[in-house]
Amino acid sequence: VQVAFGGGTPNYLTIEQLTRLVRDLEARFDFLPEREQGVELDPRFLDAEYVAALPALGFNRVSYGVQDFDERVQKLIHRFQSFEQTAQAVQATRAAGIGSISFDLVYGLPIQSRESFAATLERVLSLEPDRLALFNYAHIPERFKAQRRIPTDTLPSIAQRTELFLYASERLVDAGYQAIGLDHFAKPGDPLAVAHGNATLRRNFQGYSTHHSTDLIGLGVSAISNVNATFAQNSPVLEAWSERIAGGRLATVRGVALSRDDQIRARVIEEIMCVGCVDWRRLGADYGIDAAAYFAPEQAELERFAATGIISHDAERLVVTPQGRLLLRAVAMVFDAYKNV
Repeated sequence: VQVAFGGGTPNYLTIEQLTRLVRDLEARFDFLPEREQGVELDPRFLDAEYVAALPALGFNRVSYGVQDFDERVQKLIHRFQSFEQTAQAVQATRAAGIGSISFDLVYGLPIQSRESFAATLERVLSLEPDRLALFNYAHIPERFKAQRRIPTDTLPSIAQRTELFLYASERLVDAGYQAIGLDHFAKPGDPLAVAHGNATLRRNFQGYSTHHSTDLIGLGVSAISNVNATFAQNSPVLEAWSERIAGGRLATVRGVALSRDDQIRARVIEEIMCVGCVDWRRLGADYGIDAAAYFAPEQAELERFAATGIISHDAERLVVTPQGRLLLRAVAMVFDAYKNV
């Protein structure tokens, strides 16, 4: 029902290689004709001919990483991507008949200011993407070698990051986009907005999704699968992944089977993150529990959030208030049994 090519730059593959990969997948899985099939593309290594070949392979959704159009920011993060390159990619996508385009923006990058990010946002809006995601920059130089060249004194403070997110959120809503969950925005007619409106929105390792109760099978390096209440991750090391695949083995290197308690808590956390609301009676009926008694240890924390207007809470429902939207993750963490591990 859904196929996603991501995790970097899939258009590193030639169209011939991508065609072979898609055909091999089609030979092994029953792809539905009406499936959602998306791909992340890097406009810096793309031409119109490449994009034009995608619909014949089943692609009907494209995502472009933008991050920031300010040249000074790009210099510090060592990623040079012009607005013109991105605009040409969007034009080629629409010319190819691909009906859904999403952008990824990053706030909290070096020397970002409200003024510079506002300029990027206006350029993005001029291209009229169907969806946008606002991601907070994570500075982890010990894990990502390229980040070691970024001076830490150029990074915005937490307060500045919050200001950037709030400004961008307000501007996107003013521009007609609907806020979805934690960090996504979509035009009102987009399937994500529709799913959010009817409370069927879900979240998986690909982000927010309109597909409920489907198994997720991860094939690439570091990909995570979610099948039958288990999580399993492939090796994040290319050489180890390749060796396992070449030897006819699964690339899985670690995994966990969810306990019943894990599954109940996962359901609560997902509903908070997706629709900002938990129906305790429905949850109790689905799992055969008294939700109030089951989550008795969490009541003190919930009352603290309720006292500050972040949530409203009673025996029937937990609802995150509009002013609590920025704290969706904090509310969800109340139910995370592993947060202190």
